[in-house]
Amino acid sequence: MSRLRNLLLINEQPHGFGAGAPVPTSGVSGEGGEAGGGSAAVAGGSGAAGTPPTDMLIGVDMNDFEDPSTIVECQNFECFCRGLRGTYRGVNYCTLPSGQFLRKAIRKEYRTLTDDERARLHNAVNRLKSSKVYDHFHALHYHYSYGSGIHGGPAFALWHREFIKRYEFALRLIDPTIAIPYWDMTIDQILPDPKDSIMWTADFMGSVDSNGYLNSGPFASWVTLEVTNKANYSDKQIQERTVPIQKLGKKRIMRKLGSDFGNTLIADINITRIMTNSSIYLIFGDGQVGVENCSSLNWLGSEGGTLWIEKTLENIHGMVHQFVGGMGGDMGEFQTSVGDPVFFLLHGFVDLLFEMWRQLHQSRYERENTYREPNSRCHISEHYLDTNMRPFMFQGAYIKNKDGLSNNYTDQFYEYESRPSCNVKNCSSKYLFCDNSKNQRHCGVKIKVGGNCSGLLDSDGPCYNGWCRNLDGT
Repeated sequence: MSRLRNLLLINEQPHGFGAGAPVPTSGVSGEGGEAGGGSAAVAGGSGAAGTPPTDMLIGVDMNDFEDPSTIVECQNFECFCRGLRGTYRGVNYCTLPSGQFLRKAIRKEYRTLTDDERARLHNAVNRLKSSKVYDHFHALHYHYSYGSGIHGGPAFALWHREFIKRYEFALRLIDPTIAIPYWDMTIDQILPDPKDSIMWTADFMGSVDSNGYLNSGPFASWVTLEVTNKANYSDKQIQERTVPIQKLGKKRIMRKLGSDFGNTLIADINITRIMTNSSIYLIFGDGQVGVENCSSLNWLGSEGGTLWIEKTLENIHGMVHQFVGGMGGDMGEFQTSVGDPVFFLLHGFVDLLFEMWRQLHQSRYERENTYREPNSRCHISEHYLDTNMRPFMFQGAYIKNKDGLSNNYTDQFYEYESRPSCNVKNCSSKYLFCDNSKNQRHCGVKIKVGGNCSGLLDSDGPCYNGWCRNLDGT
């Protein structure tokens, strides 16, 4: 069977196919990618024993970044409003000196942003990078990636919720209209080959060359932060230089899309398994595997010869790190992952799933008070509810992990626009389409020119600026 591709649209439809006429295409599996060398991120990995002994960012050149404004520390809307010299008139009602209203951020799916909204976002991210504040966020995540409370335990969702909120604040200091978009990769995952999504083109997150280096798009010129590999060594060993120092990070962003183990995007089945389960163990999971009464991976048995595992919120997020970064790419290793702006789109989606589960299964009171019991066999003490959420402070004191459960995040700071749906025309964006080729209708992201469109209906419009045809044009 021949593989069908998105052929560039010149002026009009090819002769012989009327508008709206379904053209079923042949289903052929996608191509594999190339692999590279380097460290790989494994969801739940705890790294070296013990937490960073100090909030000084060991293992990175302190001259490579600038601290953001203390405004990003705000824990209520009034603080954020007044930090921008605005006039506070109540929650979600602030007038800036320019006369512009400051409101809650509305987080939308990345591909549903208007062209102007996307351009403003890219501009703000690039300004944050040029000011070296972006690399401050990279350095923070790097420093706490192993042996702390941000991975491998129940505080994963809480720490990253605060982390991306502060990043969003930093962007809004540049442009108050900005909100972090989320990347709903289920609409990429349904494609014959998710690597052919327009996500990976110059208008969005950029394309890569044959070696995996970013060579187009808004972030192609970035020089990434160089860090010292601390996955196997403690900060004390690195600081005292008693171990070999291996540098991570490249001069440019590197991706190895879909090239290695665990290289799958989050699919509907992963979300359904979490959303239909009221157990907090899938939301506040552990990094331990095979330890009795710990929750990270539970074998569900064999279905059709395939062993299925029940994945926690942290586990399914780890799959996406692997899909984008693979072996050797920035997203494939927790220490370098923030160097790729895709990181914040992924974690916007993780936070959305976290909030969806909270709204579905918990009362307002439960959302702020239900959490895992301390268990040193399953996770280190940095994941306990009353532990400081290092390095995050407000008014000179550390906030606690329990603060990450607060309803204030979505009451005062941001809310999510609904995920793309076929109930809205064109799934609410010219960059999306409604896939009618399967039993259940589902929004999909459009396919780049030359991409695999096998098995999709041409009448659904899956190809961006093109038509689904054989390579010879038939």
